[in-house]
Amino acid sequence: SLTGPSHSTQTRLRMSSAERRSAIVDSAVELFAAKGFRGTTTRELAQFVGVTEPVLYQHFKTKSDLYAALLEAKATGGPNSAAEILAPFIETEDDHGFFTQLGLGILAWHLDDPRFCRILMFSSLERHELSEIFYQNHVVPFYNVILGYINLRMEKGAFRRLD
Repeated sequence: SLTGPSHSTQTRLRMSSAERRSAIVDSAVELFAAKGFRGTTTRELAQFVGVTEPVLYQHFKTKSDLYAALLEAKATGGPNSAAEILAPFIETEDDHGFFTQLGLGILAWHLDDPRFCRILMFSSLERHELSEIFYQNHVVPFYNVILGYINLRMEKGAFRRLD
């Protein structure tokens, strides 16, 4: 059941604008994960988050703006990029370590926040414009790290050359 957070009036009044914006984004994750972008209304979002629609619009001009903020916040939420995490294995050409860490990282990403994975699936299935932006800004660089390592290892003769 999606009931949203319960905020007292005092709690809402004490939040700064940045804190309120962050709270809206954090709360919206649950609703977007359950219903997708198209299945979620601004009225539902405001009610779920515990604010009025005008307050929601003070922080986000459109539902797409909120969705974009959510995707960006979740995509950049981790302190380390794949390149940083895999760098020690790339530098030492540790194939086993590279692919083990890669696999563990992919599993952790899916298990740590399944709601975000659902949001990305909804975004892609709904052909939301932010899906392509997320793909270009986050997925392509991730794939380039992997491709770069494989190409490096093929050049060194450790892997058989493939297209």
